[in-house]
Amino acid sequence: MTSRMKALLSGVFLLGTLAAPLSALAAPLVERPIVIAHRGASGYLPEHTMEAYRLAVQMGADFIEPDLFMTSDGVLVARHDRNLNATTTGGSVNIDTLTLAEVKALDAKSRGSSGYATPAGSPYYDGTETFKVPTFEEVLDYVYELYTTTGQVIGVYPEVKTISGNAAYNTAIADAMLAALTDAKYGDFFDGHLNNFSFCSHSISRSCNI
Repeated sequence: MTSRMKALLSGVFLLGTLAAPLSALAAPLVERPIVIAHRGASGYLPEHTMEAYRLAVQMGADFIEPDLFMTSDGVLVARHDRNLNATTTGGSVNIDTLTLAEVKALDAKSRGSSGYATPAGSPYYDGTETFKVPTFEEVLDYVYELYTTTGQVIGVYPEVKTISGNAAYNTAIADAMLAALTDAKYGDFFDGHLNNFSFCSHSISRSCNI
């Protein structure tokens, strides 16, 4: 996040604080904790896979959080690390140097470190399964289909991963994320109006008038 953006967010929060009565400031921000599935259910299945996102929703997540990189042919995919060594079978290669087809040819895997899924520690996979790197579109399609078929609203909390010193890439990935969220095939689903919760500055509340 740029210093300018931090300043803007801080200003918004300060204005809201000054305008709010003391009673409102003392009140809880939410009626219950909000569950944001970081990388999906990454403690149970390999992170940033469709299987991990689906399991997170089944476990009651309100939001799923995909980290995003962009392939060399301009497609957003869900990975936390630029280098693919820890979370795929691709070895030590940067994801932005590969095409989507090349990324899809790889298998996703858990990094296996403390706090992350391992077949020995998870009841949800035994290590023989194959997992793939999903596109951001696949993630959005899943959430939207869940809503259209069941009425369940799950939020998507994307994080674009920038590359230091590469302004062109950083602009392109931000534009691609916004274009995906406003794709006409989803209508206005991803504008946030169906979520019970709204994001305000660094806080989450049922109303922005906090």
